Amino acid sequence: MAALTALALAAVLAAIGWSLHALSTGERRVATTAEKPRTPAAASEIIAALDSARTYLNRQEPGRAEAVLVALLEKAPRDQEARMLLAETYLLLERPNDAYEQYAEAIEIGPVHAELAFAAGTVANTIGMPYIAEAHYVKAQEADPTNPKHPLYLAQIQRKLGSDEEAKASLLRAVTLDPSLDIGWGVLADMALEENNLSIARMHIERARRIAPGSISWRILEARILRRDNNPEGAARVLRSLDDELILEDPVLLDELAKSYAMLGRPEDAAALYMTASARRTRDADMAYLAAVWLERAERFNDAEIYAQAAVGLGHEDARALLERIRSKRSG
Repeated sequence: MAALTALALAAVLAAIGWSLHALSTGERRVATTAEKPRTPAAASEIIAALDSARTYLNRQEPGRAEAVLVALLEKAPRDQEARMLLAETYLLLERPNDAYEQYAEAIEIGPVHAELAFAAGTVANTIGMPYIAEAHYVKAQEADPTNPKHPLYLAQIQRKLGSDEEAKASLLRAVTLDPSLDIGWGVLADMALEENNLSIARMHIERARRIAPGSISWRILEARILRRDNNPEGAARVLRSLDDELILEDPVLLDELAKSYAMLGRPEDAAALYMTASARRTRDADMAYLAAVWLERAERFNDAEIYAQAAVGLGHEDARALLERIRSKRSG
């Protein structure tokens, strides 16, 4: 398994929220479940090692924390706190498989609390074990049925596994627990759009937009729903309310707005978008290619040829075929 990217690592740590680190900091146990009671000397040695590891983690020195924790676990292999801290250490070292092994060991030692099950599920999902992640999220939800993040993350896995009805039920549970959860309403809207249930999709996306009016994702989704509902003018209006600079820098926004213009019979406006974007990103083969595509649809073949030639020069794999087609139309 390749190491986590920095972005994926940040997402995992954000999802877990360092909750186990905080939890273990606040729990100073004299003896771990299934261990013999520690002698005062042994207990103080373990506490000192755990404190040392936490200090290294707080200083962003996971390598040193790992050394302390590995040495500790050689002496106290069934210390749950040490296993949890070592798992977090491995996440910082971009070793998610090793982190999952430590979470699994911590679960086997017990007790299994909601945050531990949630952390194990999040890492399992990251390393490509969705069925195992699902089981952990179910355990987390059972342990703490009042926390909306548990059904929310469970829904993500259920949707990935194709269990759409279960995913919708989990999302509804999440937004019932926390009606301000815009991601829950937004995903429900996206699922309704997939099912072509446009009235439900509109209802859910309106909730998401009210909660998070600044979300670009929900604005894009609303535009898609409006286009599917044969309202490209409304879709274009939703997108055009954004700052021009933002639209021109975002390929998804450009694509959505261009599709709305196409439905309105305005390929020239779509072409103008991509020409402006291409002028700003002169080394971007995709922008040049898409400018040529929309210029061709607008029947501006001379301009389309210029952008297609640029896309060929920038190495776009489909540009040469497009250039030949444009030249054929122009000469014909």
